[in-house]
Amino acid sequence: AATVVAAALGATERLDSVALESVLKRATLSLGVDRFVDTVVSHFLTEVGTRWHVGTLSPAHEHLASDTVRRVLAWVSQAYEVEPNAPRIVVATPAGEMHELGAMAAAAAAVSEGWRVVYLGANLPGRDISRAAEQVGARVVALSVVYPDDGATAGEIVEAARSLPPGATLVIGGAGASVIEDAILPEGVRVLGDISSLRRMLRDAGSSGDHVVGEVAR
Repeated sequence: AATVVAAALGATERLDSVALESVLKRATLSLGVDRFVDTVVSHFLTEVGTRWHVGTLSPAHEHLASDTVRRVLAWVSQAYEVEPNAPRIVVATPAGEMHELGAMAAAAAAVSEGWRVVYLGANLPGRDISRAAEQVGARVVALSVVYPDDGATAGEIVEAARSLPPGATLVIGGAGASVIEDAILPEGVRVLGDISSLRRMLRDAGSSGDHVVGEVAR
């Protein structure tokens, strides 16, 4: 996986989206979807985000990486046929959080676990996220947080948690999730450290048929 990440970073530095997409798709086939999403994507996105944040990668590099990973994750998700009655999970980022690739990785993982994903994208107010969850009958709402905006992000998450429909649960994760974890969150909101933890939670929820108490990933 480290070799794949290094090759992906090299292609990103060269602004070579064709090479980057090829590297990522080959990794999907050689490593398998679970390992690709849980290790390659998470490590690559973390590296890109860190380098963008400190200025060693430009916004152009970050956008190219984001768009390419988005295409590859969509390609991965389309490979699965989800049952019509599969449990639903809403995936998004809260208002103020513009980085959605962690959310996209979580969505791909959920699809591979047999869940029907309602993907809302980035920068959405907490109340709107909860309304969407109510409309589709989602059992889980998963929010990704990379760079929290002081207390504003925590406030959006609290709003989402308080307005969730009965029986649904909120899960959060991402590189900035530990900051949110220090905030005062409503009871039942949990933070997951990685995609593997999300998978375990979804497997338990899917096998039991019960509502989960739950978390997204990096």
